[in-house]
Amino acid sequence: MNKNINLPEKLENKIKCNNPRCITSVEKYITHTFYLVNREKGEYRCRYCDEIVKVMED
Repeated sequence: MNKNINLPEKLENKIKCNNPRCITSVEKYITHTFYLVNREKGEYRCRYCDEIVKVMED
């Protein structure tokens, strides 16, 4: 796998949080915002609940 993919530091409304307790699961108008936490693994953290979401497979 190519590890040189340029992942953005912040994603908005590109992925959704899987945590059913996250505010974005209840309030549909809230922007889904994620911040890059691990570039090599392609992991992003939800702004609201800190759930980690993987966007790349190993």
